[in-house]
Amino acid sequence: MDNKTPLYNSRISNTYLEYISSNYPELEIPPLLEYAGIENYEVEDPAHWLTQDQVDRLHEIMVAKTGNPNLARDAGRYTILSKKIGAIKQYTLGLMSPAMVYLATGKLYRTMSRGARIETKSISSNQVQLTATPNNGVDEKPYQCANRTGTLESLAKLFTNDFATVKHPQCYHRGDEACIYMISWKTAKSMLWIRTSKYALLLTLLLTAVSGLVFTMTPTLMVFLVSGLVTIVTYFQAIRLKNRELSRTITSQGNSAKDLLNAANERYNEMSVIQEISSESSATLEVNRLIHRVIPIMQKRLNFDRAVLMLIQDVSGTLEYVASYGQTDEQLKVLKQARFNLKNPKAKGPFVKAVKEQRPFLVDDVDKIVSSLSTNSKVFAETIASPSFICVPLVYNQKAFGILAVDNWNSQKPLTKSDIGILNGIASQIAAGIANADSFKKLQKSEKEFRKLYKESKRDEHLYRSLIHSSADAIVTCDLGGHIKYTSPEFENVFGWSITELQGLPLTFISEPEYETCHSMIREVAESGNPHRGLVSKCTTKGGDLLDVLISASRYDDHNGDALGLLLIIRDISENKRLETQLLQAQKMEAIGTLAGGIAHDFNNLLAVIKGNLSLMRLDFDADHPIMARIQNIDQQVDSGAKLTSQFLGYARKGSYEVKPLDIVRVVNESSQAFGRARKEVILDAYLPENKLIIEADQTQLEQVLFNLFVNAADAMPNGGTLTLKADRLSAKEILEENFRPKPGTYILIEVSDTGIGMSPEIQKRMFDPLFTTKKMGKGTGLGLASVYGIIQSYKGYITVTSEEGEGTRVRIYLPASDKSSSRTQETNGPIDHGKGTILLVDDEVSLLQVGSEMLAALGYKVLSADNGQDAIDIFTTHKKKIDLVILDMIMPGMTGGDVFVRLKEIDPNIKAILSSGYSLDDQGKRIMDSGFRCFMQKPFGMKDLSIKIKEVLT
Repeated sequence: MDNKTPLYNSRISNTYLEYISSNYPELEIPPLLEYAGIENYEVEDPAHWLTQDQVDRLHEIMVAKTGNPNLARDAGRYTILSKKIGAIKQYTLGLMSPAMVYLATGKLYRTMSRGARIETKSISSNQVQLTATPNNGVDEKPYQCANRTGTLESLAKLFTNDFATVKHPQCYHRGDEACIYMISWKTAKSMLWIRTSKYALLLTLLLTAVSGLVFTMTPTLMVFLVSGLVTIVTYFQAIRLKNRELSRTITSQGNSAKDLLNAANERYNEMSVIQEISSESSATLEVNRLIHRVIPIMQKRLNFDRAVLMLIQDVSGTLEYVASYGQTDEQLKVLKQARFNLKNPKAKGPFVKAVKEQRPFLVDDVDKIVSSLSTNSKVFAETIASPSFICVPLVYNQKAFGILAVDNWNSQKPLTKSDIGILNGIASQIAAGIANADSFKKLQKSEKEFRKLYKESKRDEHLYRSLIHSSADAIVTCDLGGHIKYTSPEFENVFGWSITELQGLPLTFISEPEYETCHSMIREVAESGNPHRGLVSKCTTKGGDLLDVLISASRYDDHNGDALGLLLIIRDISENKRLETQLLQAQKMEAIGTLAGGIAHDFNNLLAVIKGNLSLMRLDFDADHPIMARIQNIDQQVDSGAKLTSQFLGYARKGSYEVKPLDIVRVVNESSQAFGRARKEVILDAYLPENKLIIEADQTQLEQVLFNLFVNAADAMPNGGTLTLKADRLSAKEILEENFRPKPGTYILIEVSDTGIGMSPEIQKRMFDPLFTTKKMGKGTGLGLASVYGIIQSYKGYITVTSEEGEGTRVRIYLPASDKSSSRTQETNGPIDHGKGTILLVDDEVSLLQVGSEMLAALGYKVLSADNGQDAIDIFTTHKKKIDLVILDMIMPGMTGGDVFVRLKEIDPNIKAILSSGYSLDDQGKRIMDSGFRCFMQKPFGMKDLSIKIKEVLT
């Protein structure tokens, strides 16, 4: 870790600056920040983190300017007074006692620093031990230890009004392994008085009892009254002090809560402004009206003193004023006169750069950029008088429309990067609204041009006919009562009827359920003269087919402006509807696939624990022991469960297993012969070529696809039948009959046909849905065909189904062909190999970590284990010379296996590592493997598989 890594939250440095402003008012803050290389907006942003170099230089210049060598500790003591830790202070007060605060310091510290780990331990009711250990690679300085000491001293003051006593017996900066702080604090005065009142009450009772034995009634009563009065006085004094302490705490909590409420209101307004502007952008189709509705929303919802919107003028290519708020009359006059020439290559102002580069700018100090501006821009800057500002471009679909700029001229509130985020959201909504308005304006212009052409066509019949005949949409004209007068040639092409068949008739081609809606729209257009666009409806062709259509209607007038008839433009959107349905189906399959993949991953982890324990149990018993049969039975069930998860992973498309060149002819032959031996009532009829047909795939998955299709075909032939298999090589151009367009290239066709009962259209639509099955309970899982679909998709292939009830089913699979030569999987046999060496095992599942460690130990290896990425890096750093192999889980919280491996390679470029996962190798997994892993192990695996993989890597 270098000194450029962000480690310290800006609130720490802000506390320093608040302390400087309070105790050294003669010092100016900007020069200090400039020396440290910190922008003002960075230190003002509570979400920003600073590097070791930045905080070191800031401390260096502050000590030099103040002459105070104890500045760090003094600033730490100032922490509880800082305005920038409101939320942390609120949390601290909520703990209600110094002991609870100090014990929770570890959690609090992580929100302020990534440079060290904090551990706490209670010593007594008013004493706590705190240990701070710098993280690996962090170059923490002694002043940071002093600042931590001051902060720890200050926390007790929230409750006792006195600083805590902090002893520092061990210090990292004095050569110890960590900094140890012994923290003690005074007991609150109210507690001392409460204790005194209790003792006084006991003394009263004791004195009264003794007096009753020694004296008469009167002296005894006097003793009781006097001692009771002392008890009451001490008790009320305790209550008074307790109330004062509670009042101070409640006041502090109230101030912190007020800060939190203000912050919550700001977030609410930020979310509201985007929602409101989005609504206006959708509803307003005129640019000026949109802009003048947006500006008041921003003024109401956002905490910026001033804002201005400037848009690009199409003709001049300049950026000009359109709306604003917060300016004086003189400033507003300058804004309206301003012109920023976007075509000028020498223009370098932030407004112009924001448009050209399409990115936001935060100018923290305008004085720093004035020298680079043109003369006119300098006058503009002097008049507007912004000390700092943010400028974001209005961009939609990579087209810039203008800029939005804001500042805090009156309040001088610092601007932050968080402000850029909210302004980017607002700017994108405004830009989308402007784009919509421009599109609507162009549409209106197109409509006017069409109407003009149509009127001219009354005087020029030839032009009129040319327009109608050249339209790609079907066009119908009818009288005001809705009776057909004319249909275009495209209408006959789409619907099959000629004008002679329909002339004078009502719109009978409109589907009956949609008829009333369509006629209602036509009557409204005829009466009002307002056009209607985009009525989605259905129309019937002459052949009886039902088409999805989009109908637009407008009224046309004669040369005197009197209504003459109606023009209907009908567009066939059946293909669009079909594609939309396919898209929705694909999205549904993707969503369920993600769920299936997650279930399979977790299930494989569970099976891995069971299989590992079975491997260990085999070592404890002789081969002829009775329990070995049960172990074998359980192992077989685990393998069955693993096959089920492979179907989940196949459906979810979570990887492609061991992908290599395969001969389809061989795999189909072997799979069909194995199936034929099990289902002898099915006649196999194979038409396979003698030459090899090569694809790149995992043989297990391909066999899974074939067996699923074979089983479904056999189930569709309960009384026996013929299963026909074909395979062939086709080019994309030869695939003509299917309802998809294959990408260019060569494909291998696998065709599986049966003579079974076939399927209805309804079942065909759902046959690839996960968990959908037509089989009886217990006869099918509903995952078989879903996994087939997922596997074929993962290899960028296509699958089609043709079926009719009573006529059988044909399934065709098209997979990309390969030019590589095929190879057969080599089976591994023989005894378990033992070995020597040290292996680092990394897995976030504790049970997997435990059983894996035991398996490796049983194989003769020394084992180091880690349940997270950072611990793995720390262990490898310490023991890298002894570690021969690392086994890494691919999916872990925080740092993934790939992230950890990159860090380990930086430590030892020659590291040997195995990647392991409950998922199989998807695209992400392959990228991780390509980074240098020696091999991949799919969970679950037994001891034999583990020993073989280790031997492959280490030899």
